[in-house]
Amino acid sequence: MIALNIWSTLLVRLPMLAAYAVGVLVGLALVVRRRDAAAWLALIGFGLLLATQLGGWLMNALPLWLASGGAYSLAGVFTCLNVVFSLCSAGGALCLAAALWIGVARSET
Repeated sequence: MIALNIWSTLLVRLPMLAAYAVGVLVGLALVVRRRDAAAWLALIGFGLLLATQLGGWLMNALPLWLASGGAYSLAGVFTCLNVVFSLCSAGGALCLAAALWIGVARSET
């Protein structure tokens, strides 16, 4: 039953994972082709967002793993991980916004 839940949440996250993976590939192509700050920021931003999606999916298996190891405070562990994932998502969004800003500013000059 738990394994079905883990795989079903992966299925729900699959469109976002695919979109972020395509963004990482495009960012990588831009870095190889242009090697400027906007390309690097786009690659970092999409990479952070992809890592956040993957980490959120792996958090579904975390309660079983922590319970088997005798963790004392599951709520504390989940709170810390949610803070880390939120910071990574915010950092990714800021990197993408900065990449867009730099790209638009460069095209205007």
